[in-house]
Amino acid sequence: MNQMLPHAKQASETKALLAKRKAAEDGEDPKSSKKGGLGSFLKEAKQQEQMKELGEKYLVKSTISFKDLGGLDDVIKQLREMIEWPLKYKSIFSYLGVKPPRGILISGPPGTGKTQLAMAICGEFPDVPFYKLNGPEIVSRLSGQSEEKIRNIFQAVRVNAPAIIFIDELDSIAGKREDASKDMEVRIVAQLASCLDEIDAQD
Repeated sequence: MNQMLPHAKQASETKALLAKRKAAEDGEDPKSSKKGGLGSFLKEAKQQEQMKELGEKYLVKSTISFKDLGGLDDVIKQLREMIEWPLKYKSIFSYLGVKPPRGILISGPPGTGKTQLAMAICGEFPDVPFYKLNGPEIVSRLSGQSEEKIRNIFQAVRVNAPAIIFIDELDSIAGKREDASKDMEVRIVAQLASCLDEIDAQD
């Protein structure tokens, strides 16, 4: 009577096979009784690889420098104070207890050279990784993907800190939160603000 009936045995084998297949799809070891073991490791490794690829996608180089720009001496002087000084004299800032700026907003009418100025920053500091993002590229039609992309980009850049992130056409994705007309716009602005706050909170 202890012998398993044929149909019951078949059902048990099918159930075990499905469990093994699901474990393989999730990247888990079916023989392991511990949760989050190999599966968690593979998932984390895959996420790190995706972040690395994402970071490399937006990493750019530039042959333009400040000397190639004319009529912007005052602006260039301010940019040097905000970017070059904290990088070159980090120990002095720490000794004085002065916190350097973590973000710069370059504003102005279209055609006034904002993007060109940003690329000059890239060329002026070739040893500092420079990541260029276009605002519209961040937006995805699928819910949640835009916020995930922003998080992954900032996480990838943080690994290579100190680094510079340049977001071109920022106004196309990040207007005032109270003026956002769509739920997606609100989420994107909130996620971007959260990532910027995390940068500002770092020592």
